Amino acid sequence: MSLTTSSCICVTILLLLSGVLGVKDWKVTYEKPHICALKGSSVTIPCSYQYPRGHRVNETFWTNERETNKEPEDLKKNSEYHNRVTYLGDVFENCTFRIENVGERDSATYWFRFVTDKVGGKWIGEPGVTLSVTALQVEKSQQSATGQATLTCKNTCFPKVHNDYVWFRDGKYVLNQYESVLVPEENGKYSCALRRSENVQSAPVKVSMEYSPKNTSVSVSPSGEILEGSSVTLTCNNKANPPVYRYTWFKNGAEISQSGSQKNYYTITNIRSEDSGKYRCVARNTHGTGTSELYSVDVQYSPKNTLVSISPSGDILEGSSVTLTCNSKANPPVDTYTWFKNGAEISQRGSWQDYDIINITSEDTGRYYCNASNRYGTGTSTLYTVDVQYSPKNTSVSVSPPGDIVEGSSVTLTCNSKANPPVDTYIWFKNGAEISRRESWQDYNITNITSEDSGQYYCNATHSLGTRSSALYTVNVVYAPKNTLVLVTPSGDIKKGATVILTCSSKANPPVNTYTWFKNGAKISQRGQNYTITNIKSADSGKYHCVVRNKVGTDMSNHGIVNVDGNQAIVIGSVGGITAVMVLVVLIIVVCKSRGKCSKATKETGSTQHGEDAASPVYANVSGMPMRPTDQQDLTLYSTVQPHSKSSKDVLYSTVQQPYSHNEDELQYCSIQFPTTSTGSRSAVQQIQDNSVIYSTVSKK
Repeated sequence: MSLTTSSCICVTILLLLSGVLGVKDWKVTYEKPHICALKGSSVTIPCSYQYPRGHRVNETFWTNERETNKEPEDLKKNSEYHNRVTYLGDVFENCTFRIENVGERDSATYWFRFVTDKVGGKWIGEPGVTLSVTALQVEKSQQSATGQATLTCKNTCFPKVHNDYVWFRDGKYVLNQYESVLVPEENGKYSCALRRSENVQSAPVKVSMEYSPKNTSVSVSPSGEILEGSSVTLTCNNKANPPVYRYTWFKNGAEISQSGSQKNYYTITNIRSEDSGKYRCVARNTHGTGTSELYSVDVQYSPKNTLVSISPSGDILEGSSVTLTCNSKANPPVDTYTWFKNGAEISQRGSWQDYDIINITSEDTGRYYCNASNRYGTGTSTLYTVDVQYSPKNTSVSVSPPGDIVEGSSVTLTCNSKANPPVDTYIWFKNGAEISRRESWQDYNITNITSEDSGQYYCNATHSLGTRSSALYTVNVVYAPKNTLVLVTPSGDIKKGATVILTCSSKANPPVNTYTWFKNGAKISQRGQNYTITNIKSADSGKYHCVVRNKVGTDMSNHGIVNVDGNQAIVIGSVGGITAVMVLVVLIIVVCKSRGKCSKATKETGSTQHGEDAASPVYANVSGMPMRPTDQQDLTLYSTVQPHSKSSKDVLYSTVQQPYSHNEDELQYCSIQFPTTSTGSRSAVQQIQDNSVIYSTVSKK
């Protein structure tokens, strides 16, 4: 078959297919055939399509190539587009397409192409969509005389938009500027963008204007009130291009130091009230000068040189009236005065600077100071000592160490007194009699104290303004029991079966609180000062003594001997001076024999007598009764002279007794008596007449 024949067949087939499918069933609709976009923005191209029934879309893509003999290229496969294009449609009817970050070279015509599953089912939509990409541009115009510039944001896509712009200087928003035209006030790089599309900005345009200093003013740092002693900086603020090359400062119309400097500030360190005044600055550049308004510097300061004075001057006597005044220099004046005594606030008196003390007392003595305050601070005065003078008072006696005063210890009595000026003389009294007078020495020392030091003490504290006596102070010396002895009631001969009371007597302070009785060295059950023996019998014979105790110590008595023999109980005391008593007993016996009384008594008792030269067996059982609690250590003595066998030999009993008496010359009596015989015969005492009893008188002295 020839080529011509083949071509004819192909054309015939296409014509047949066109007739069968119907060209009107294939369609692509572009909603915006022409789109203008700003450089850097994203563009969305809305699109829809249709195809005959029975077809199923297998492929969709967009292209910007349209050549007759060449299959169009999918933009997704183009390296310049594949990361920036997105197909937003589907395989049914939506063919919307988007291009990101468009540039000027993206300006072109774009077509939608789709292919179905039928032979010849390919279609490309005509006439396509034309995309024009342009950039915003800033045009600058500037006056040569003033250097003032005008900027215009050019937008070829939306030329009719005039008030929907934003401006940037050096990448930062220029506030409240939404018009397409901007008159910049500062130098910098300016760019513009459409509102809500701020990320798509024009290329920046540099603005550099030249003008003389303007908006010149003075500011102070730190702001607020200017306090004396602080450091402040005055700054000359202005706008100028080119920059100011000289600043000149004036105070009260006169040029001050540091003028002509390129620095736009004037610093005053440790500012004083003398720095107060009206300041201004002049800024100069090549186009002219700018002068600020006057700025008033008013140096304020907190109260200073604060001190306290007193009226009247001189010594302050208790009972007088004084006025303390708080003096201070301040600007503005002090509005509050506060008074302190010994660190504690005592008064706040507003603007009243005096503090009055009426009828001053010693309690008003102290260190006073005042605070003077205004709204800028507080000034504190130095301490002022108010020294109220008064005569001694609150005089009292104290003892050291405290507690009980034990005999033998050392104590110090101190005369305490409050006085101003201090006490210069202390006088001590005991029981009303002066015992010491000491200058400036308030202690009275007692070493190795005894009970004789007990008494009522007081002191006088004296100085130039008067004297004050303390109250009485009782010194009560305590000591352990002493001079402990056993007293027997009744004394003398006691019949068997009678009642005997042993009394434990002792001298102690405080009084004895515990009595313990012993018989033959063993403690017996009964306690108390008295030990009573009822229905006395032989078993009650023995040596008795007591131990006494108070809170200071203990003491033990002598031994009291109870000897029950026959029908009588002989109670015998003992003393430490046995030798002396024995001498007395021997003396009595000698006297007795020399007077013949002993032999007479012996004969009357029926005892065997071997002659006057024959020695009668004499046995002395001597013990000392306790000393009477006096300073003279008086004694009561009982002595028994008896045989130690039941023979017919003479038995002599001797009693040496010191009755308690307060007379100067006390008497001691000795007697020799004969007890009942061992055979049970009548007692020799009953047989002997008064003249058969020998009494021996011994003078106390």
